[in-house]
Amino acid sequence: MMKIQVRTNENISILDISGSIDIDSAEIIEVTCQLLRYKNTDILFNFEEVESIDYNGLSILVIAYKNILNHGYRARFCNISMQVIGLLKVAHLDSIFEIYPNEKAAIKSFNEAISQVEKKALRRRFDRLDVRITVTYSLFARPEVSYEGKVLNISGSGMYIYSKDTFPMNAKLKLQLNLPGINGIIDVRGIVVWGADREIQPHASPGMGVEFRDITHENQKIILDFIEKNISHRSSTELYSE
Repeated sequence: MMKIQVRTNENISILDISGSIDIDSAEIIEVTCQLLRYKNTDILFNFEEVESIDYNGLSILVIAYKNILNHGYRARFCNISMQVIGLLKVAHLDSIFEIYPNEKAAIKSFNEAISQVEKKALRRRFDRLDVRITVTYSLFARPEVSYEGKVLNISGSGMYIYSKDTFPMNAKLKLQLNLPGINGIIDVRGIVVWGADREIQPHASPGMGVEFRDITHENQKIILDFIEKNISHRSSTELYSE
């Protein structure tokens, strides 16, 4: 069960959220709307006590986030667990939401212009690699019909595919990846867990987030090694395939 406590720091409302964020967490939308209506405030979501979040909960956060921006205010997120970071990466939202490792850094960001170097350092710690590589995929139930898209980013838990051929939530896919510098095709299975929100992700729409499922240890190691190598030694703008 989710709980929310609200406190303030000057002109910032801090939402201390605890428990699980899921389909029953619409209170997040209600609380943010009340704050925007009566307090004229920027909002910081503190996830230090959040135990878990699913994709229904992620949709609720997107609605709250859009409400804040539409009212002309700012939103930040802090103390996010690696499990939640994984969901954000697959949904291609970690480049939309402004995420900070702790409350102090998030509060500072409201008051000071954070440099591009600092932003890059914060994002790199989450091990999501921005790429532009081709992926071939098909529905698990119809493997004879294949589609092609561009992987915009990849992590150890999944990837975001930019393509006009998208599928609804929970659709099961077979995917074939050809990673630059890696010999052979990598076959993986995945499930659609996110559809691009055109309003806040215009650069990634149409597209879908796919979470890896039943991935072999060998293939996961290949993907993780590829990410680590290229985050450490190359600019992501170099990672293209035709």
